[in-house]
Amino acid sequence: TGRQLINQDHFLSNEIKEKIRVLEQRKKLLDDTWENRRFIYEQNLDTQMFKREADLLENWIVSREPTLHDGKLGESIPQVEDFIRKHEDFEKTIQAQEDKFHALRRITLLERAFQKQQEAEMAARQAEKERVERERLEARKRKEVQRITDERRREGERRQGREQRPGPEHNGATELADTPRYSQDSDSISNLQKSSSISSLFGDRLNRKGRNATGL
Repeated sequence: TGRQLINQDHFLSNEIKEKIRVLEQRKKLLDDTWENRRFIYEQNLDTQMFKREADLLENWIVSREPTLHDGKLGESIPQVEDFIRKHEDFEKTIQAQEDKFHALRRITLLERAFQKQQEAEMAARQAEKERVERERLEARKRKEVQRITDERRREGERRQGREQRPGPEHNGATELADTPRYSQDSDSISNLQKSSSISSLFGDRLNRKGRNATGL
């Protein structure tokens, strides 16, 4: 067989394996097709049997309708007794047909298959509805998580900004550190002003002495 050739490492093992795979697929397709066809045949047979039983009962009812629509009530005792006997026979016939009427209440294979199809469609719609609801909840959850993440990130940035900005104690220390420099600058300016005043004073004295010497 083909599998034996494959096990024996035949030089056409790959081709044989491919042929076997194709044949197995075709056989499965044939089996599935036949199973579906058999189910259709069974449904059709059941439907035809139901139709035959319904037709027989319908014909029986039609054949008895004239008796029910007969307006004769009898004009003599023997005739009335004959009508009563016929009516009793009719009731017995109805009771005999009762099982057949009950048999028509059964669900046929075709109806059962259609019912299963409806149930499958309803289940599929329910599953789709649940899937959409899950996606909506997941999207809402992701949005909420993103909002919390952004809020925490902004809070971290604000906290980092406050930590980097110097506080009042740092400003005071800076002012204290800068005070000697400002004082030193002020002292230098004052010394320069004093030096200028002294220079001006000596200059005025020298000028006066020079004028006095010239006058002499």
